[in-house]
Amino acid sequence: DLKTALKMPVFYALAFAMLALQFVSGSVQHISGHITNIGISPITAATVVSGVMIGAAVGKISIGYFLDKFKTRLVLLVYCIMGVIGWSGLIGFKSSSLLIFSAFVLGLGQGVCLVALPYIIRQEFGEKDYSNILSIINMLGAFAMSASVYLVGLFFDQTGSYNLGWMINTAAYILSFIVMFLTIQKNKE
Repeated sequence: DLKTALKMPVFYALAFAMLALQFVSGSVQHISGHITNIGISPITAATVVSGVMIGAAVGKISIGYFLDKFKTRLVLLVYCIMGVIGWSGLIGFKSSSLLIFSAFVLGLGQGVCLVALPYIIRQEFGEKDYSNILSIINMLGAFAMSASVYLVGLFFDQTGSYNLGWMINTAAYILSFIVMFLTIQKNKE
């Protein structure tokens, strides 16, 4: 139940991961601005954003399949690495094709937030109060998503680049994986 969940470290790890990864999701709004800011055409910027959306669709389907077939920690590691590679690629790549690839990969990484976190919440806390626990954790994520649109824009206004936002996103994947790895119960994988 919720009272028990609130006493467990895994609740706070999952809440942190949802907050951090929904922050990442909100910042997707700025990808097209980033692409045009580095001198690439608006049509390519739109294609990069489409790459994110296609990657997210594939990520949602594939992560669900892999969570059913493999250990949760391994699946989280792979998809968090995709998030790190994808967001890092937006910092380093200047070629249109590499940016589209990077966007697809970061979209795959979104499967952690969109599918894995609700799955893990159910695995960790069971059916009882699942919707209540998920609602609270999702609410934190919604606030983070709302804040990220503003904050990443503010970072751009202050620095003339979106790279600080992308570095924060990369760190969000790394930290989220670490806290989940440390708290997810091995016997429930």
